[in-house]
Amino acid sequence: MIVGATNDIVILNDEFQLIRRDAKFEIEQSLRSALALPNTANTDNIVATLVDIEQKWQLRWQEETRFRKLMENDFIAFNISDDQVKPPVPPPGGWPSERIDTQDWIRAALHACGGEPYPNEPAWYLPIDDQDSCAVWTPKYEASLQIDSHVWCGRWARVGECDNNPNYMRNFCRIACELFDDMAQPVLAVDILLDLAKRRDSFIACVSSALESHATKLRGAISAENNARTAFAEKLRNVTCSHISPLSFNASTGPHQNITQPAYFYDQESQRKIRGQHLFRASPAMPGANISLFTQFATRDECQYLIDTANRTNGGFVPATVNQEDDSAALSMSRRASASVVKPDPDDMYDPAAKLWRRAIHLANFMTGYDLDTHGQEPFSVIYYNGSKELPDEYRPHCDGACDGSPHLHGGRVATLLLYCQTATRGGITTFTNARTVAAPQPNDAVFFSYFDMTSGLMDTGQTTHSGCPVLEGDKFVATLWLRKGVSKTDSWTQYDPTGARHDPRGNNPNLS
Repeated sequence: MIVGATNDIVILNDEFQLIRRDAKFEIEQSLRSALALPNTANTDNIVATLVDIEQKWQLRWQEETRFRKLMENDFIAFNISDDQVKPPVPPPGGWPSERIDTQDWIRAALHACGGEPYPNEPAWYLPIDDQDSCAVWTPKYEASLQIDSHVWCGRWARVGECDNNPNYMRNFCRIACELFDDMAQPVLAVDILLDLAKRRDSFIACVSSALESHATKLRGAISAENNARTAFAEKLRNVTCSHISPLSFNASTGPHQNITQPAYFYDQESQRKIRGQHLFRASPAMPGANISLFTQFATRDECQYLIDTANRTNGGFVPATVNQEDDSAALSMSRRASASVVKPDPDDMYDPAAKLWRRAIHLANFMTGYDLDTHGQEPFSVIYYNGSKELPDEYRPHCDGACDGSPHLHGGRVATLLLYCQTATRGGITTFTNARTVAAPQPNDAVFFSYFDMTSGLMDTGQTTHSGCPVLEGDKFVATLWLRKGVSKTDSWTQYDPTGARHDPRGNNPNLS
């Protein structure tokens, strides 16, 4: 669920608590990670951690602004009036300052919260209540470190080991035991841990509160830019669909200037080198989303086999459906097409559909490093778009999995392969409007796109939102394979909805998307 002016993600954790992943939450999580690392809980490392977060938000804000302006220019390139393009609404509290010195700002917050959370102390962390105690114990600290047999003698003595294990402790940790014999009451290990945890939590709460205002402005600026371009993305998609056809499209010209970096994939099973090109690459500001086009990913016979098999399965092609909240299937005006499924045996070495299945998953692992299992994945969804209808078949803009920057959930989709077995003569191209990318493949080509960032564990933020433009002439057949991370032979995709968020023991309708 997305809430608020900063488009915060709200999730339900394992303890059924609602967690709002806002700016303060991200600061707190990063601080906890930094403080959990051994020998790194010092001011310089904490500052570096927080600077990384702030720079990530700054880059994202700049990139969102750049994309919005480029998409506005696309209207001009199409000779379309831009009167529907509205400037972004300033976030609550106004736009963040670009002149702030990040390191000074963070160091000031740390100083206000008491500096480093863990000052350098003896290994056993003794509380000093008064000067008299300090005067008595300090020489014994030093003597213990110099005379006792182990640097942890003081720690062991403090948690009662002098009485629990006297044979060792009284001989090898004598000074530490004498020190703690002077204490009126021994301190338990749990007391040490609780005290450290309280100090850590207090420090984290103080720092995150001090930094929250500026961080929230940055997050608000990102959301304001994103919301502004989302408001006209649908219109831009429709204009793109009406101006570009598969026969006239050139990836290197026009408003949607695709990146045309070469890509190669060698399929060992068919012993073929498959050529491709990257259309959109993830960046530090927008991680997770990658889009590539591979030419002649399948042979003509393999594609025809998929279409023929789909036509014979479960009564052939039926009106495609979408998933409702109760997991039931429903017809939708957003997806006008017919669909069937082909479910190959991943271990069948001769079935053409199984060969394509393995090729697709090997491509996904080669391109992403996701290490997806060939078992437990969804079947091919073969979709037929009829170009002779009065109301043309099309697929409106949508995401195949989560695309809101939320954490990936076990069993959720992370990548998609679109295999174009037959293309329309007019219309039917695939748009990725938020990425300013258009794909107009030829028969047997495939578009592969991924939407999960392995480093952060987060899904993309809408760059892989895509659509199938209305098919105006000719017919279009696409074999879609949605790929999931975490599924296996014993933990099948049928247990999860597309995002992985909902456990469904009944299994999903294979035509759902």
